[in-house]
Amino acid sequence: MGRKKQRRPHRSVGIVECPDTDLNKPNDQNENGGTAVIDEPFFVEVERNCWVSSEHYDISEVLLTNLSISPEFHGFNLSDDFFQDSSYAFRFRMCDVSKLISRIKLGHWPIVPASSVCLELVHMRVSEDKETPVVMVSGSFDGPDEGVSGLAHLASLKSLTLRPILGATLLDSLSSVRVRVEILKSAFDECESLLDNRKQLWKKSMMSVMAWLRPEVTTSEARYGCSVSTDIEIDSPMETNEASSAPRKRAGFDVAGFYEAVKPSKEDPMLENDMPDLLPKLRPYQLRAAYWMVQREKGASGCLSGSEKSQFIYPLCTPVEFIDTCSRMFYNPFSGNISLRPENSTPYVFGGILAGKSLPIML
Repeated sequence: MGRKKQRRPHRSVGIVECPDTDLNKPNDQNENGGTAVIDEPFFVEVERNCWVSSEHYDISEVLLTNLSISPEFHGFNLSDDFFQDSSYAFRFRMCDVSKLISRIKLGHWPIVPASSVCLELVHMRVSEDKETPVVMVSGSFDGPDEGVSGLAHLASLKSLTLRPILGATLLDSLSSVRVRVEILKSAFDECESLLDNRKQLWKKSMMSVMAWLRPEVTTSEARYGCSVSTDIEIDSPMETNEASSAPRKRAGFDVAGFYEAVKPSKEDPMLENDMPDLLPKLRPYQLRAAYWMVQREKGASGCLSGSEKSQFIYPLCTPVEFIDTCSRMFYNPFSGNISLRPENSTPYVFGGILAGKSLPIML
């Protein structure tokens, strides 16, 4: 008699390793009896190797507020030896981002609420050849969502770092901790030029951080070198007193002074009148204008002022002073590019303005 054939024979598929699971561990359940999903925080380690450096590119100083100090570290002082110990470090703790982890790992950093981001000072404790981070103190930032999210993004790329200010003691009476924000040299290496127009995700974060930490570089005065006047007189029909009915004194316009200011100097060089084919005889002011236009066309350096020979490309090259140093960087507020060297440009334009009747015919 033959062996009975199985309807669904078992096929060999190799060895399957079962993951280590604790079957006796109870599952967290919600109110309806189902399994609750625990939203685990996402951590961003902050670069600390530059803490002991003697050269820093600090762009701002921020305050950590709403402090939560561990009782184990009450009375701990941030002394001069603090930076020398590599077991202390900063890290960002981001909550309620479990649905955004895949985007973050792909480099598409989202904008999260500032209340969901905090900065933790941790102590790496070694036990049985395993490092365990112990939170010493944590605090939040008083900033916009775009700025705080951009700060965490640039810290994850090792473009920015945060460094605590020494001298503070962790006590219950401590209301805030001062932290320096520093740009790392790797951030400057990412920019080939301030005029680089490539779209990169980190540039948007840099613009958000600079708008938060250095808002003065985003004003019209910093960008274009001019300020918008707010002293505008508005005639209100509700004013009925005698003072309002009196005519306002307006500054007089000096016509003679205006023409004297724009009047060309009679000491400027004139074009040599050695053109026999030219029938009309040029006047002195025409000879001076013709000489200026010829020199502009030749590109002679003598007719250029000091500001025209070499200057920064404003507003694409805004200087930003570093804190407690004499050095500075240059920032493009329209693209987010940064550099330690300015972009120089010569705004020289060949040729002159052809105006009048006789000069256009001659030239």
